[in-house]
Amino acid sequence: NLRFIHANKKTLENLGYTAKELHSLSFYDVTKSGGMDKHLGQLRSGKAPKTGFTTYLFRKDGTCYPVEMHVRETECCGTKVYGAVAFNVTRLLDAEDKLRETLDHLSKINRYETVIGIVTRSVHKAVDLRTVMENAVQAIRQNMRTVNHVSIYLAEGSVAVMHAHRGYPEWFVKRAGRIQFPKGAVWRTIIDGRTLYIPDTDDDLHIGPAGRDLGIKSYVIVPLKTSGRVLGALCIATDAKNTFRSDELRVVDIVSRQIEIAMGNARFVESLIASERSLRDKIEKLSKKESYEKIINAITRSAHSTADLGGILEFTVSSLRQIVTKANYFCIHFAEDNSAVLKASSGHDEEYLEKVRRIPYPRGLTWNTIISGKTSLSIDIDKEIDPPIGPA
Repeated sequence: NLRFIHANKKTLENLGYTAKELHSLSFYDVTKSGGMDKHLGQLRSGKAPKTGFTTYLFRKDGTCYPVEMHVRETECCGTKVYGAVAFNVTRLLDAEDKLRETLDHLSKINRYETVIGIVTRSVHKAVDLRTVMENAVQAIRQNMRTVNHVSIYLAEGSVAVMHAHRGYPEWFVKRAGRIQFPKGAVWRTIIDGRTLYIPDTDDDLHIGPAGRDLGIKSYVIVPLKTSGRVLGALCIATDAKNTFRSDELRVVDIVSRQIEIAMGNARFVESLIASERSLRDKIEKLSKKESYEKIINAITRSAHSTADLGGILEFTVSSLRQIVTKANYFCIHFAEDNSAVLKASSGHDEEYLEKVRRIPYPRGLTWNTIISGKTSLSIDIDKEIDPPIGPA
């Protein structure tokens, strides 16, 4: 029955009993119920002369402490007894707990550094803001174990648009992918320009119906700023209350600052691209102007250097074809009595030229221009109800 027949002074001190009190108890009275028979089974069956295990001993006052037990079968005055030695391992377990906490903390630091490193490298390698945002939400979701959902919104006019996300079901993205001003926690953060941390959403006034349906219990939203303006927000959420610790909030804040740098870089790149486009347009306009001046000057010199009208006209269409690169066909007609007579052309085949060498009055676009005395312009012949051009 494992009744105590002897205990040394240290055991009595640790348990808080007198020798007389302890002799009235069994080992079952000071250990976790149900555990001893399992540990002593090999001794009782004769399969092993001794055994060892870890358990808890309960003091007289109801508290307990961990011990490492070593039990051996022996004899005392001709009676079979169990001799037991118990080592108090409280300090050892405390050390193990502290070591475990330290390793866990180091693991967290390593994961947090991974998040920050990924986002920082992405910011310095990529000029594309979308790439940076995708890398950021992926890094947070993979390396911050408490985070179930992460997203980045950018304000586009009166709508906050979700540009990157992880951990959300498709129905949530459809419902909360575009949030109208000024609804919800995202817009509250953008408007206030301050981090919004809600450890328990039960009494939260800002979370929207989609977030409640998703089961979000705790969240933090950090504003994304550039040049003093709030342009969006980084949102992380969990399905448990009071989840985020101060070190995790610091990581989220650091990541948001890196995203802000990327946003500033993107705006700078956009500005460079716009400047480059404007410069290219100006150069193109200047180039066109120079080309047009070359045509005019060449034709003017030709007109003043020769009396051959046919030569001047041929030179004109040839020059136009070289400079006006987007045009395919050129021709010049002169009105002679009741016909518009072709005097010079470029780009047409012979079959077409035979049809338009003499255009009878008043057919087609050519006669329409001659009669009106105004420039004729047709942007898209196919879309015109009554096209002015002739069958040829």
